[in-house]
Parts: sequence; structure tokens; C-alpha cells
Amino acid sequence: MAEPEASPTSATTGCVIVTGGAGEIGSRVADLLRSRGRHVVTWDRSSSDEATASHIRCDITDTAQVGDALRETEERAGRVDGLINSAGIGQFERFLDLPADDFRRIIDVNLNGPVNCMRAVLPGMLQHGSGSIINITSIWSTHAGPLRSAYIASKWGLLGVTKALMEEFRDSGIRMCAVSPGPVVTALSERMIPAAERHLWMTPDEAAEVVVSVMSVSGDQFVGGEIQAYGRARPSGLWHADLPRVVADT
Repeated sequence: MAEPEASPTSATTGCVIVTGGAGEIGSRVADLLRSRGRHVVTWDRSSSDEATASHIRCDITDTAQVGDALRETEERAGRVDGLINSAGIGQFERFLDLPADDFRRIIDVNLNGPVNCMRAVLPGMLQHGSGSIINITSIWSTHAGPLRSAYIASKWGLLGVTKALMEEFRDSGIRMCAVSPGPVVTALSERMIPAAERHLWMTPDEAAEVVVSVMSVSGDQFVGGEIQAYGRARPSGLWHADLPRVVADT
């Protein structure tokens, strides 16, 4: 799909990086930003349906790949004005059944990966005295429940580092905040949603609307906090004895 011509707004404000840009929420965020005139470059370890010029394959857990992706982004699109960390891995499995390597991988992707990306883009943002960083956390960044031990640990950590860095960079012109979606219908979750509740869950498009609203000029005062978007559904325990092992990209 061809990249739309950049509007004067996007040309003057720089580009936005969306990690996890091939995922269900990340791709919607990228498309919505583009429809509103922003120049977007997606990062994902998977390929994308988007034009090559607007997508870079990158494993955000690898600091060398993140550095290379940033240099390539700046060569293609100029300075980075925004970062939306959307990449993540979901988990529905009992703690004692989850291999230690999988636990570490979830922490690495969901927490260390976004930290790697923030560490990469912050020097440029500081140089320009402006920038926006939005970390897509989860309603599980403030809740607890079964079958999500590593996922919850990673999201609580990501919310914590978001708030800590907001305080550290409060006076630098850089704003940071977290968007925490509640239950969202995805390929990972849809088979676990009770039929009677499906209409209550958010869609990836609805979650993307919240993220883009926070990134927009009208969201300029969303600094340092956490925007929780539940939709009308409540977090579900999903405690099913026969639940199969699921550790998958979201």
C-alpha cells in the first residue's frame, strides 16, 4: 500500500515509530495516524503488509537491531517526534507450567523491549526539546489474576518505568504516558470470550482510537498518567482447567 503524501503537519512534526506495527492493535494505530496526516514508520520482527519504505523489521529485544532501525528510520523519515510501544506477548498459562525461558521472554519483549526503544529515541527528542512516548500497557498493569504471571509482571513494570521517566523528563518538553486497554477482541483472545460478553469487548480499532487521541495535539496534557480504556467489559479471570497452553504475540 502506497504511503500517503505527508501533510504540512506531519512534515513539521517529524515521524512516529509504532513498534509491533504488524500486530492487530499496532497496525490499526499506524493506519489511523497515517489517515490523520502523520508520517509513520512501523517496527516489527514480522513482515508487514505496508510498503517497505514505511516498515522496518526489528526485534526490539536486541539493542543492536533497535539502533540500526532508528538510524534507518531517520534516514527515511527524518527526526523522530513520537514513539508508540505496541509490541507485546500475551500469556494464558499456569505459573508452574510456564517454562522459565518463556517467562524471561515475556519480560524481555513486554518490558525490556520498550525500554530499549525509549533509550534509543530519547537523545534525539532531548536535542529537539520535544517528543511524545506512549506505552501501551494493559488493564493488567494495575490488576492481578491467574494465568498471567509473567504478563502481569511485565505490564506492571512497564507502567512503573513510564511514570518514573515522566518524572525524570518532566521539564524537558517530552511527554510520556501509558494507555491501558481493557479486554480487546484479538486472534489470541476471541476463542476465550463468552458469547454473551463479546459485544462488550473493545475492538483493536477502538483501542487504536484511544492511543491516537492521546498522541494527538488535543491530547497534549496527557502527561505521565495512565489512560484506562475498559470498554464495557471487565477483566476476566479466564480460569479454565482445560485451557490449553497459549504464549503468543499480540
